[in-house]
Amino acid sequence: MNQLSIIERAVAELLPIGGERKINITDITMLVDLDRREVYAVIQSLRSKGVPIVATRGKEGGIFVATNESERLQGLHPLRMQHMTTEETIRNIEQADLESWKKLLA
Repeated sequence: MNQLSIIERAVAELLPIGGERKINITDITMLVDLDRREVYAVIQSLRSKGVPIVATRGKEGGIFVATNESERLQGLHPLRMQHMTTEETIRNIEQADLESWKKLLA
């Protein structure tokens, strides 16, 4: 990981290895003194450099580096679901009649 910027290295060193421990984005923001958007950008940059960073949602959710295929799939599931929802939203907007929706409010 010698190709990492100082901030990428700082974030990477905070990420738990494996899904047994997870860290939430709020904790990362406080520890590296960046806002959420900046931390997400750093995480995306790390992913683009090959670090398998995944996240799970919910009360026990958080961010971690996947160490096996099961953890990778666990982290990919919410992304796939989000992608499906986004695709459906795009289709709905594309297919919406720009005039007839007004009748719904009449």
